[in-house]
Parts: sequence; C-alpha cells; structure tokens
Amino acid sequence: MTELSFTDSVLSDWRGAQAGPQAMSPVSLADHLREVDPGPHLDWWHVGAMVEVCQAVLDGELDRLMIHAPPRYFKSRVVVQGLGSCWVRNHPDQFVALLFASDKLAKFHSMHTREAVERAGVKLRTDSHDKGLWMVDGSHGGLWLTTIRGKPLGFGWRLGIVDDPLGSYEEAQGVTGQEIAERAFDSFVERQEKGQPKPVLVVMHQRLAALDLAGRLYQREIDSRRAEGWTVLEMAAERRPRRVAMPGSCTVVQDPRENGEALCPDLEGVDEIQARQERDPVRAASVDGQEPLEMMGGGIFRQSWFRLVGIGRDDLGRGPRFNDQLAVLNTLVSEGVIAPIRMLLRGHDFSAGGKDTTTSVGLAVLEPGQGLEYLWFDMTEDSPAAAAVEGKALSNALRDDTDVEQVIPNEVGTGGTLSASLAGQMRKLRYTVHVQPQRRGKRVRAMPHAGAAAPLCRGCGALVVSPAERRSMSGSDLCGCGSPDVTLGKVGVLSGPLADRFVSEHHEFTGEEGGRDNLVDAAALAYLVAISVPAVKPRDWSSF
Repeated sequence: MTELSFTDSVLSDWRGAQAGPQAMSPVSLADHLREVDPGPHLDWWHVGAMVEVCQAVLDGELDRLMIHAPPRYFKSRVVVQGLGSCWVRNHPDQFVALLFASDKLAKFHSMHTREAVERAGVKLRTDSHDKGLWMVDGSHGGLWLTTIRGKPLGFGWRLGIVDDPLGSYEEAQGVTGQEIAERAFDSFVERQEKGQPKPVLVVMHQRLAALDLAGRLYQREIDSRRAEGWTVLEMAAERRPRRVAMPGSCTVVQDPRENGEALCPDLEGVDEIQARQERDPVRAASVDGQEPLEMMGGGIFRQSWFRLVGIGRDDLGRGPRFNDQLAVLNTLVSEGVIAPIRMLLRGHDFSAGGKDTTTSVGLAVLEPGQGLEYLWFDMTEDSPAAAAVEGKALSNALRDDTDVEQVIPNEVGTGGTLSASLAGQMRKLRYTVHVQPQRRGKRVRAMPHAGAAAPLCRGCGALVVSPAERRSMSGSDLCGCGSPDVTLGKVGVLSGPLADRFVSEHHEFTGEEGGRDNLVDAAALAYLVAISVPAVKPRDWSSF
C-alpha cells in the first residue's frame, strides 16, 4: 500500500511528479465549479481534496479512483455534478455514464449535471429531454445513467461514475444486496470503451459493510490478475487510526488530520458525531469511520476471526490449485511469515446429496507456538468424478503422495456411495484417508473449528465479538473485563482469488440445513482430524 501526503495544495506536488504526456484539461474543475456551482466550499479541506483528485482524473493521471466519505459531505455534488459536467464540457465527443442505487436519485443528479453543462455554455441537442440520456449538440458525447437493478444502455463511456450503489445501511448488510451491486458494477464496467487512453472509473462509496461493493473490489486487489490499482481517498467523519491494512496495489491519500478531529467542523462537530455513535455504535462505526465493522452474520463465525496471510503478494495470483499455492506456502515459511508446516490435510464435502459437486479445501497444520496454527488454502469445487482426477494430478505433483492426508465424510445414500468411491480412489493413490462419520448436526461439527478461529480475552476467557471488544485487538480499547490482552485466533486463510468465498461462507454459516455450507463442512471435518492425529515433526516441503 502506497501513501500520498497532503500538501498545502493537497495533491499538487504529487500530481506534478506523476503528470504524463496528455495535455492539461482546457478548464480546471475548480474554475468550472466556481462558474457553474459556487455552493461547495472549496476552502473546506475535504472538498479541496476531492477537487484535487478529480482534477488528476481530468488530466489523465488517474484512471481508477475510490472516494469514501459519510453522506451529505458534498461527494455527489463535487464528483457527479462537478466532474461529470466538466468532463462533458472538456470532452463533448465522449460519454459520461452514472451508476446509482435508485432511479430517482440518478435522475436528480443527471438533471443537475445537465444544468451545470448548460450554464457552462455547452449546447445540448433539442431532443435531449430524457434525464436518463442527453447528448451534446453536433457531437456524439453526453451522459447516460443506469441503476443497480436496471439494464445499462448500449452506449460506451469514457468516464464512469458509481455513486453509493447500496442505497441503505440495511441493504448493505445482506449478501443478496451486496451481490446485486457487484453484478451491476461488473455489467456497468463492461460498457467502457476500448482503446487508449484507458477509460476512467470513479467509485464514491460511503462504507456500510465489510463486504459492500468497495470491500469486494478491495478483495479483488489481492489477486494480481484482477487488481485495478485504485487510488483511495478516505475521509472519516472523525479521524481515527486505520485498523485494517489496504491491499498493496492500492495508493491511499494520507489524511492530514489528528486523531479525533472532525472532517468538517462547519458541517458537523466532534460532539455531534460522538453523540450519534453512542446512539447507534455499530452503524456509526461504518458510516462515520468509513472502515466498517462486519455484521454478525450466521452467529457462529465472524469475518474478523480469519487472518489473511500473504496479502499483497504478487505470486498469489499464479493459480488456485494445490501445487501452486503450496509453493507460496513454502515461500512464506522460508521468509518466516508462517511457522513450518507439520501436516497437510485436504477436506472434502459433497453438495446436493452428492449429485452435483465435490468441494474440497486444503489445510496446512503449522508448528504451534507462533499464534497462527491452521492455514486454509486451495479451495476447489468440481464434479465428484473429477475428484479422483484431481487426486491423480496431485499424486503426480508430489514426490511422496502419502504426505497429503484426505478427509472424506462418511455419508449415507448416494453420498455414501460417492464417499466410498472417492475413498477407494484415494487409497489406490496411497493417500492416508480419514473417513469421518457425520454425527450430530452441522452446527455442532463446526464449533471446534469456530473455537480455534475466535479471538479470546486472556483476562476473562470471553470471545471478543462486540464492536467495542473488537477494538481491543488494536489496542485502542479494552475488553469488558478491563484486560487489554487479547489472543488472536489460530486460523488463517491464504489470501488470493478464493479467500473471499471461504471467509464469507463461514461468516454467513448458520448450521441450518439447506444453507451454503460446503466449505464449512469440509473445513470442519478436516479440522477435527487435524486436532486428533498425533503431532509429528515439521517436514521440509520445499521440494514440492
């Protein structure tokens, strides 16, 4: 993660150093705003910061910009109406496209953006009466809009602006709303025009949940093949230390305020912010802090319990398969990031009664004593018939194929037939196979795994689960018993293209029948074997 420091002119020194061969825009955003919309106070530092980074967009120095700020701090007015209208003014032959949560809000900002363009002296086509699409007279440029539940127009765009695609805090907490926003974003991005210079994408997002659209885009940055390299402007209502590291591919504009300082005292003072936080601490932590705490989810696992290992490493993008990720694990061991590996397990689970797919997950059991003891990796999903093929490919990749022990559920009916078949195939390949009985319910089977992942307070032994208690992990608060000593969970996940699904499925897991739980079941069974087999000396896995 790179940090940019604000100067008196916010980003001017950095922008000068980064300037490319593209000519400066005919009209600057600051001059454009003074002419068409004097409302935003350019002397407020957060408005000035948004203007500066948006000017870098106009000048061709940034093509991926993320802005986080609470509501009603002029985000949409500066970026949608200001940058959008200035872009049309400077590039009348190009389209600006907007993506909003609701049609009503999108048309409101489209109308004001159009008025700003007309105040700047740009003539629009006389037939451009639709707020969802209007065009510059005598040109092929203009503006069109869509919503997360709408269908984008067939036009391309050179500047795409996404403005708070999740309309409410409540909607942002649900996986369904998050997935709808992500699919709409991907569909929107597909409409960008091809060629050089690269089309520009600006995402404005008040952070509402750990896996809202911004959170999901940051998860993508972990995979080098999908990394966009966002420049991020974070502006919390009240300045506070960051507790979660940003992906290494992102460049973060440094906040110059002191901790505890309000974003804009003229709009809202610290006392007002803190009073709101006391009334609704969980919601305020997201909206005001712009670094959201996650929702409770299924109530058994929490996202914060799983420690991502290897975040920001380019080599994690080489592939999700076992031997690719094992090479990464070996590198992490040699660099001292994780302890030596003493055992490798692979847990399996059959979905839909064994008829559809076999889900498997790798578990590296590490030498104890360094905090992290269990590291999950290599999450795969295939047909049951392909599981044996995967096993054969794995046996060819490893010099001693008995070293990876297989954990297979002992199911009944069709699942039981597949369990026996897969176990037989694995034994033929000389694997050690553990066939685990499916006793009791899913929730009970998952509890030992959850207990290993959960952080504990050493003072009272309680789970650290509430927002206030979670802050004790960063040293800025205490647990309920007053002890500042918190033991982080023993479970980690190798960051990469599959980590997001693994963590989110655990977070949403309720233990009820019919839920999405294949990875949880496979992991829970593998963990039960990991804690029941005798300890062995660490192995040298570097030859694989």
